[in-house]
Amino acid sequence: MEYTYLNNIYYPSDLKALPLEALPAVCREVRDFIIQQLSQNPGHLGSSLGTVELTVALHYVFNTPHDQLIWDVGHQAYAHKILTGRRERFHTNRQYKGIAPFPSPLESEYDAFIAGHASNSISAALGIEIGGEAIRRETGGERQRVVAVIGDGAMTGGLAFEGLNNTSMNKNNLLIVLNDNNMAIDPIKGGFTQYLVDLTTSEHYNKWRWWAYRMICKLGLINEDKKGRVQRFTNNLKGLLTKQGNNIFQGLNLRYFGPSDGHDVLNLVRIFNEIKDYEGPKVLHIITKKGKGYEPAENDQTTWHAPGEFLIETGERLKEKGERRELLWQEVFGEKLLRLAKEDARVVGVTPAMPSGCSMNIMQKELPDKVFDVGIAEAHAVTFSAGLAKAGMMPLHAWLPIAHPVAPACASSVLSGVITKAGVLAIIRVVFYQFGASFIAGTWVQIAWIILALTTVLTGSMLAYKEKVLKKRLAYSTVSQVSYILLGIFTMTSVGLVGSLLHVLAHMGIKVTLFLTAGAVLYKTHKREVNELEGIGKVMPIVITCYSLASLGLVGVPPLGGFYSKWFLASGALTSEIGALGYVACAVLLVSAILTAAYLLPIMIKGFFVGDKVIEKNEPNKLMTIPMILLVVGVFLVGIFSGYIVDYILSII
Repeated sequence: MEYTYLNNIYYPSDLKALPLEALPAVCREVRDFIIQQLSQNPGHLGSSLGTVELTVALHYVFNTPHDQLIWDVGHQAYAHKILTGRRERFHTNRQYKGIAPFPSPLESEYDAFIAGHASNSISAALGIEIGGEAIRRETGGERQRVVAVIGDGAMTGGLAFEGLNNTSMNKNNLLIVLNDNNMAIDPIKGGFTQYLVDLTTSEHYNKWRWWAYRMICKLGLINEDKKGRVQRFTNNLKGLLTKQGNNIFQGLNLRYFGPSDGHDVLNLVRIFNEIKDYEGPKVLHIITKKGKGYEPAENDQTTWHAPGEFLIETGERLKEKGERRELLWQEVFGEKLLRLAKEDARVVGVTPAMPSGCSMNIMQKELPDKVFDVGIAEAHAVTFSAGLAKAGMMPLHAWLPIAHPVAPACASSVLSGVITKAGVLAIIRVVFYQFGASFIAGTWVQIAWIILALTTVLTGSMLAYKEKVLKKRLAYSTVSQVSYILLGIFTMTSVGLVGSLLHVLAHMGIKVTLFLTAGAVLYKTHKREVNELEGIGKVMPIVITCYSLASLGLVGVPPLGGFYSKWFLASGALTSEIGALGYVACAVLLVSAILTAAYLLPIMIKGFFVGDKVIEKNEPNKLMTIPMILLVVGVFLVGIFSGYIVDYILSII
């Protein structure tokens, strides 16, 4: 498609060469380009359309990449990517070897900081601002302006408030842009509010304000304590006049401007030019609309957040052709959760701003009072759930099997192999070192814990056996294997605890290896499902050999690490004061080991021994294979030197 301006904009320098009056047309063309691209290559549409004018204004006023823009999430940064050298490759967004769907410093110097899920931009930008200013004072370089862009959704995260608090406490010139598409304070067009926005961002007003402040200081009429009081008074006065009250930014003594129209690009340029060099931290609050410029997206912001492919002219979303697809795991979860909630009043759902992603919206529609969307606040979600449980409720949250299939292999390996152990170590610390094993041993609490652990061992193993997607199968396997560890803890014996800690060590190496091999297979072959991997051992012999050895370790074949950890777990169950339940535990461990072999080893068998066709090898590079090999060696060493490891564990517990 031909564009009057956009076809000639490759970098922000091209944008800055245009006259100011051309910017509204540029915004229209960028918005049309996003709609055109995302209609064919799905991505985050609504949020991207809402930040077009903001992005154009930022790059028009600030000297990027010297001046740094820190975006909070990738949802907002599509226009930014288009204007910073990636327009011609934007059709590869979210595709294999394409551009990243989020800001990535590895991809462009204009991406100052990688975007997390949410809420990190203020903290990151504050660090860049303070660190950059310190270096500038040492070297005498040009001043660097830093802008953090954060949405109102991300402002619900605790990290955002921590960043705000620290921004108010340190000397800095950070500019925070709050992109608000859902919490408008007051009408922003016309009236006294807009007049005050114009006034307080005026160059003449601020020059007079600074001159008056310096004169008062010279006369000795004000010190730092009185300065704070005066600032609080003026903030309160402004809040009264604008009917905003003393908002959180003013309460933290951050200079607050707004709310202002986030879709008036010419006014945004004016405001940025006025405030960019103001001393001290400041917040510009703009009001935007998700899906701006495309009527279907404006009218249904949830659906059009990431709508998939669609017809631009009609707004019709294109569905999958042919037979109906199988239900997704989260859909099964959502339906089951609703049924459980109807049967038991104690069952509730908790989700950090992802009711649709985990299908908790099914229950939300029918039982809205039993679903708690806590916003983008994962730590709060966990602690809130603990409080619900303490009060006798049964909070349920879906995460692990959803996270692993979409996460990069390296992230999945860390999540499954390492992060899941943090909770285990916390339980060990509380049970053995806070309360003491004797406090719980022999009580109904111990019996309930063991029954839950055994149930989860079997459930995770059976779900892994049924799962067709390899990374998802490994995720369910983690559910089962972590329950092995918990079983050892709940035996309340030193033998069981040794088995748990041995399994923590063995499982870390094994599961990291398995996820890395799954990632390598996906990277080289683009195959996700287990039934697609026939003959894969002949294509990738090193990778599948590592996978096979790790799988044997997880099954518990000696002399690999998994054998000795499970031996101690079984011994702990038999020596515990739980009677016949100890024998049940051993039986469950045996059945789970058989299921583990059933869902892991067929990949090895089919990979190496099915078919006579000679297939060309397609191994990944050494940077991918060497870590797998070293990890497999480590799994062997855990088994061979298990005696020394056990002696060390016994010396510290």
